[in-house]
Formats: sequence, C-alpha cells, structure tokens
Amino acid sequence: MKYLIFILLSFSSIFGTEIQTINIYDRDNRIDLMLSFDNAYNGVVSQSKDGNYTLIALEDLSYSKEERKQLNSNLIKQLQISAKNNRTLIMLETKQDININTSSINDKFGLRIRILPKETEVNHQTTTNSTQTLNLANQNTQDEFNMFRYIIVIAILIFLSLLLWWLKHSLSKKNQSFEKQFHIVFQKQLDKYNRFVILDYENQRYTLILGHNNIILDKKEHNEEDKKEENFDSLFESNKQKIQDLILKKQKQN
Repeated sequence: MKYLIFILLSFSSIFGTEIQTINIYDRDNRIDLMLSFDNAYNGVVSQSKDGNYTLIALEDLSYSKEERKQLNSNLIKQLQISAKNNRTLIMLETKQDININTSSINDKFGLRIRILPKETEVNHQTTTNSTQTLNLANQNTQDEFNMFRYIIVIAILIFLSLLLWWLKHSLSKKNQSFEKQFHIVFQKQLDKYNRFVILDYENQRYTLILGHNNIILDKKEHNEEDKKEENFDSLFESNKQKIQDLILKKQKQN
C-alpha cells in the first residue's frame, strides 16, 4: 500500500498539479481568489501589467476549464481564466491601480490571491508616516518639556544660592556692626554664678551683673578717662559689698 501511494505521488509530481475549484470573494475593500489543488502546489507565481490589464501566471499548474466572469466590483471589471501547456493564466481587467498579494494556504493545497487597491498601500504608508511624525512630535514635545523643567530647576537653584549668599553677607555685616558697637571694657567673677561687667554700647557705658541675676547697676554717657583697668578695679572694690547685697536681695525676691 505504501508503495502504491509513493507511485501515485510520483506520477502526480511528474504530471503537475491541477486546480480543483476557484472561488471569488468580493469584499468591500478587496477581492480574494481562493484556488484549491489536488496536490501541494510548489510552482512559481508571477504577474505583469499592461495598462488596465494585469496577468497572473501560475507555472506547473493546469486547469480543465476556461472561464470568463464579470464582476460588480470597484476594482475588477472582469477576469478570464485559461490554461495551456501546464500553465494557468488569470487575466484581470481592472478599473483602478491595484496591488496583488499571493499566499499558500492549507499546506500548499490552496492559494489565495488577494487584490487590493493601490491607495491602500499608500494610505498605510501615509498612516505609518503620520504615526511616526506624531511620535516624533510627541518626543520633541517631551524633550522640550524636560528641557524647560531642567531650566526651571537650575534657575531655582541659582536663586536660592544668591539668596543664601545675600543673607550670609547681610548677617555678616550686622555682626560686624554689632561687634564694633559692643565692647566689654571690664569684667570680674563675683561668685560661681555671677559676673561683674562694664561694657560700652554705642555712646553708653553700662555697669551690670550678669549670670543668675541680671542687674543693671549704672548707665551713663561714655567717659574716655575711665579706660584704665585699675580704675575699674577700684570701682569694683569700692562697690563690692553693695554688689553682694544686691545679689542677695535679688535672690530673696526670686
């Protein structure tokens, strides 16, 4: 049995493939010619065009009939099918420019010939180009947005840097000004918690106690003659008892 099948297949290969059926499917935007064969078809399919006529040639393929069919289609006016010398020809009379795609089906026991308007390919290319243009525009917009955001961040950083520099400069000036106006001319420890201090601020001289008890003992106009430390020591010694009494009085009040 196996040998018989092999012999039949060998004869089929020698005598070629024959078309069994041809079905025409007229769609809205295309026409499909569906060919079925008695054997797997491995022949060459070619096409040529002359004006409104397109010829599809199928080599090593036979057909027992000769047909002519009128079509109510926007693509094809009529088609004619004929075969000679193991070669099948399909002549198409077209109403507009077309594109033809062929593909094997059913393990090569069938062939689909798809006829499309040529503008379909153009439209597809236009759509592709439009999509690419849109993607490029979106990419450019995204790049511009990222650049704008980057510039804003840089501008904010520069502004903050300048603000910090200005604050530091202003505080430095104020500190220098305060240091120039404020000057401790004499100080002496009274006890563990309090200190006797004489300081000059602007045009005033303050005598005070600083520590747990902050007491202003005296305030007067600055006297340039009282700059020597021994004068302050004398002032401190002469008022030491008075100062201690003030501290004790302050502690009792608290």
